[in-house]
Amino acid sequence: MVVNLGGGFQDAAKSRLWQEGTFVNIFSLTKDIVATCITRLVEEKRLDIYLSVSHYCPEYGCNGKENATVYDLLCHWAAMFGSRDAIPDEQWQN
Repeated sequence: MVVNLGGGFQDAAKSRLWQEGTFVNIFSLTKDIVATCITRLVEEKRLDIYLSVSHYCPEYGCNGKENATVYDLLCHWAAMFGSRDAIPDEQWQN
């Protein structure tokens, strides 16, 4: 192990300490990994970001998403994640 950054609390009331197995939504931590993979696929001409997502994954092309491109997904223009209300307080594994 190089560094262990786990610490703090699991809840806003600060009643439960952070544990090694605590679940957490990581939001943007995967962006650098995805960017590296996408860049590699584009360089190898295995991915065209201007083609529709359904070109690569036909099941995606439904419910108004038929024309969404890979570029749209990468730029967050495809509106694929969100909550109608605030982010739920219950545990993410539920």
